[in-house]
Amino acid sequence: MVRASSSDNDWLMVCHVVPASDVRATHVRLKLELPSGTQRQLLDEIVFISDESDPLVTTGADLTPFAVKKALQKALDEAGVRILSAAVATDVLRDSAGDPAGVIIANRSGRQAVAAKLIIDCTENAVVAQCAGAAMRPFVAGDYVFSRMVIADSEDAPSAPGMTVSAVTDRLFLTSISGVSSPAGMQSVITGRLFRCTFTNYMATGSIEEILEVEQTARDLTWTSTCIDQADRLVWLPSDTIVSADSDESEMWTDAEALKIDAFRPAGVPFMYVLSAHADISRGVAGAMLNPGRALAMADIIGEAAAADALARGDIDLEELSVPAAAQSGQASCEIGEILDGFASKDNLGYISEGACDVPVIDTCDVLVVGAGTAGAPAAIAAARAGAETIVVDILYTMGGVMTDGRIGVYWYGNNVGFTKNDIDPGW
Repeated sequence: MVRASSSDNDWLMVCHVVPASDVRATHVRLKLELPSGTQRQLLDEIVFISDESDPLVTTGADLTPFAVKKALQKALDEAGVRILSAAVATDVLRDSAGDPAGVIIANRSGRQAVAAKLIIDCTENAVVAQCAGAAMRPFVAGDYVFSRMVIADSEDAPSAPGMTVSAVTDRLFLTSISGVSSPAGMQSVITGRLFRCTFTNYMATGSIEEILEVEQTARDLTWTSTCIDQADRLVWLPSDTIVSADSDESEMWTDAEALKIDAFRPAGVPFMYVLSAHADISRGVAGAMLNPGRALAMADIIGEAAAADALARGDIDLEELSVPAAAQSGQASCEIGEILDGFASKDNLGYISEGACDVPVIDTCDVLVVGAGTAGAPAAIAAARAGAETIVVDILYTMGGVMTDGRIGVYWYGNNVGFTKNDIDPGW
């Protein structure tokens, strides 16, 4: 299969060759002919994939995250799938029979409801399935293996006792500091390389609080002064899987079609699939599904099954949907408000009633800073230095804000005065 596009006399060609039968070879000869009228030919890269349905982890290592996201978004657009990013599912809608019928989401516009005939829970911790009442197996306390990907200078890989570090690819990411002087002790040009950092940590409960503690440990272990990018979350295999309609006991991955699809259906929770490491599969299979090619293969199967289940379900009556009351604490009631103007969606199909519910108080403080960007971070530091017990909250996985951490603007290193000059730069 050959895809080609041209601009004037420059041609970009992508060639995908599928052998007619199994091939074993130590050398491959390619014959490339110039299209008519082409003046030159640049051969960039050749990648051999051992199995088209089960690609090796390293074959796509030179792809950038943006290239992958762009390709996925294009595929979704072409399939007619609507996308709403930066929205977190916080609760499950119920129909008149008490069955799941959509979710409540929270984003910059406040909270909205999305009604659906079927839900595929692809969240990291199966939170939607748990909100719907899915039973989970007990978490097994013990040592767990975690890994985190970082990009740092090729000569300055992260290093810490007990941590294994390996280069994922030979590709180099050249980065230079421009516009401002590099902080004292930091090189102005970084030859970045992608590293996988692996370490072991004891987990007692597997709670989100414990996971966040481990993530902080990972940040401390993997940081270097030349670190230019890092993964937003850890990779690990939890032990508290869902109790499914039919557990799959396969120890090793063979093929997506060989797995029981009922292992991805929570028992007693209709119209719901769980597509993550919390599915009722062995840890060996769950680890194999960290390979994106295998996860995609399983997603194809579940997507088709989910579509059939959804089409077989009757129409959802919006007037019958609700979020059942869940208040059990007996504490004094209060009102939680939100802005319903401004960013709010204009596709308003109505409203759904919500019963009284408990909101857990996770902590108290003197000063709460909302937003950990280049304004919130120094404000929090100042408040803490002034003696106030301070907490900072932010929607991102790290401090710095969208402009700084996302690197979509020129305001990166900040105004070179105050905290930037006296605290951040010396920290390098």
